[in-house]
Amino acid sequence: MKLTKEEFQRSTKESEYKLFLAGIRSDETKAKYVRTLRKILCEFLDDFFKGDLEQRCTQLVKHAKEETEWTQDLLLQFSEKLKERTKKCI
Repeated sequence: MKLTKEEFQRSTKESEYKLFLAGIRSDETKAKYVRTLRKILCEFLDDFFKGDLEQRCTQLVKHAKEETEWTQDLLLQFSEKLKERTKKCI
């Protein structure tokens, strides 16, 4: 099956969070991913994003589009923090 140019439509009406959810079929997987996303955006990165989970997703995507280097640095430093946390637990 092939997607044609005529069939292609941009999905600008849905929020980034809803688009994230739309890509997950399993309810169990969806619940796990939402918990993880909430922990990252609402706990670990609380100083950077405000509002509910959906608003924080929108802010992250906006930063990723407008300030790619900032977003890259944020995610790399977040990754380093997770590595440090993991080493402490071992």
